[in-house]
Amino acid sequence: MAMRYSGPPHRQVTVTLDGDGNPIKYLDVRGDLSENDGDAGNRTTIGLFLEQGYAVLSNRSAAEAPVMLEVPVDDVVSSSRLGNPREVMHEVLESCDRIN
Repeated sequence: MAMRYSGPPHRQVTVTLDGDGNPIKYLDVRGDLSENDGDAGNRTTIGLFLEQGYAVLSNRSAAEAPVMLEVPVDDVVSSSRLGNPREVMHEVLESCDRIN
């Protein structure tokens, strides 16, 4: 399930579910959502791999080298600095459920 937010910054949040309907992956991409990496602008990506227990956080600047780090998912799933991914995940799931 995916939800796109108008910007700025532009944002797309995707939640992947397992066969039982439980979230297993969360991907929040903010900034330049284009597919073109050659002239791409700033982009922040928050990836939570819930079953595996880790998160990947990435900042890509148009002018600087990208920065990426891997941390335990429990350290960031409710982080207010990252927009509280757990709450956003519930928002996406509730919104998509209302559509169906």
